[in-house]
Amino acid sequence: MEKAINGKTCIEIGQAARMLETTVPRMLMLLKQGKLAGELVDGEWYVESQTLMAMAGTHMPPVTSASCGHGCAGCSGC
Repeated sequence: MEKAINGKTCIEIGQAARMLETTVPRMLMLLKQGKLAGELVDGEWYVESQTLMAMAGTHMPPVTSASCGHGCAGCSGC
């Protein structure tokens, strides 16, 4: 959902994550790192559309799932 915040068009973080084919935690990390701009409004994060579109044109490394914690690379029996 789009929302105008401080004169800027912003997109709800879940929708923004889907647009970049990533996860909400990854989006939060990008906001914290300053790679995306956004605003927290009523407990919900919104990403500025302009920075989102700039990020959409870049290559983002795939999000990898965490290992099982036992130190094995591809645990299938844990």
